[in-house]
Amino acid sequence: MSLNTAERRTTSAELMANFELSGLAPKVVQKDLGLSRAQLDRTLDLGPTSLPAAVQTLRGYLDAQIRSQGKEPLPYTLL
Repeated sequence: MSLNTAERRTTSAELMANFELSGLAPKVVQKDLGLSRAQLDRTLDLGPTSLPAAVQTLRGYLDAQIRSQGKEPLPYTLL
């Protein structure tokens, strides 16, 4: 699925909100997912160079981490 600019901004904000809710340090996420800091930032920013697979992986990872803490992840507008 290709997202327009507004959809990318919305999805990026939702990813960032769940990243913050997870309470995880960037270095932990980087290590767990095998990402550099630049790759993590690009994925969270959901810019034109973000890889869709990386976005889906990060989303699933954050959801699982949040649930493992007994919390509910914030919903996403788009799949």
